[in-house]
Amino acid sequence: MARDEDTSMNEKSAPAPEPVEAEQAVSTAETGYASVSFRAPRRESIPSDGESHRVALSRFDLPANLERAASPQISEKVFVRAPLTNAMDYPLLGGTANAFQGDEYAGQYALESVPPGGDFVADFGSDDALTVERKARPRRDEGDWRVDVRIVVKNQRKTAQRVTVKEAMPITFEKDIVVKVDSTEPIPSDVDAVTGMATYRLDVPPSGVSMISYRA
Repeated sequence: MARDEDTSMNEKSAPAPEPVEAEQAVSTAETGYASVSFRAPRRESIPSDGESHRVALSRFDLPANLERAASPQISEKVFVRAPLTNAMDYPLLGGTANAFQGDEYAGQYALESVPPGGDFVADFGSDDALTVERKARPRRDEGDWRVDVRIVVKNQRKTAQRVTVKEAMPITFEKDIVVKVDSTEPIPSDVDAVTGMATYRLDVPPSGVSMISYRA
């Protein structure tokens, strides 16, 4: 009896089969002059409970490079976004989009309708490891009002981070008023001549800070 038990314990079990990813059905789309019709890939059961229900129509991948952007005049948060291009043959319908980073839910944002080949930006919420602080000090200088502005971007990550900072420079549309920016460090990558919106691209070192300062 003991011999039979030893034999059964030494027997090797058959290897478990490797998991196979299930093939996901994809809907078909028919584009008309002013509308798009989607045909669901399978039959779906929709409860008649008066509530909204979702049906998966398609899944596809779009190449993207995540960007981190800040507007310190509005918020001290640094937001993560991804410029994308709709590579499908049909438009992406407008509505509420749910954003995820990996398996982590990042929030919702409003998605406008995007035509085939159209560009759009996907928002992925804020990056809590990055913060931005803006301080403006107005002063009187020989009868003229001046302002000194300093913006500090802090990075708590162990790797360097590229952050795009938008700052609206002082402008005027009055002929009798002159607004001049005396100095700015660093030099912005771009300044809109109409709106005065300056764009800075900072490479913030690991566990470090980068600063923007200007006087107007």
